[in-house]
Amino acid sequence: MAAWVAEAEEAVWKSPQDVRARYPTVSFIRGNRAVFNLKGTKYRLDTTIAFNTGIVVVERMGHTRSTRSGSFEMTAKILKTTAEYEAALHEARRLAALDPAPGTREADDLEVLALLVSDYEAKNFPLRYPNPSRQFASGWSRWARSARLGALHRQQE
Repeated sequence: MAAWVAEAEEAVWKSPQDVRARYPTVSFIRGNRAVFNLKGTKYRLDTTIAFNTGIVVVERMGHTRSTRSGSFEMTAKILKTTAEYEAALHEARRLAALDPAPGTREADDLEVLALLVSDYEAKNFPLRYPNPSRQFASGWSRWARSARLGALHRQQE
């Protein structure tokens, strides 16, 4: 999942064909709605892609159900509560479905919402990336431990 997020952040998708070139199994539903199956069918991402602005909104992930939230009035402020986050996410979904042209008020609002939602998610739902050096160190210590045990066993014989 983290790899997909990193790849999507770097991608420049101008059309569904650009997405399909990288993800041949992606399904498009009603215009710019795209469904990605990751790791076979282990993870499923239901997204809306605003091709004009390059913003991807993840609607649903895995087996979670979407939540309903109230209307959202555009005010640029830090999201502090779950209710504010859900309202901002709802409005971002609505705007992304419109796929606004760059330079329009809707496109500007979508960009601000994407930043606010991203900031809230980074603080409240951090992605944990594996630490390769820790994995190497633990593998090394297991090897060293087994080598020491083997040496002790040989000394006792």
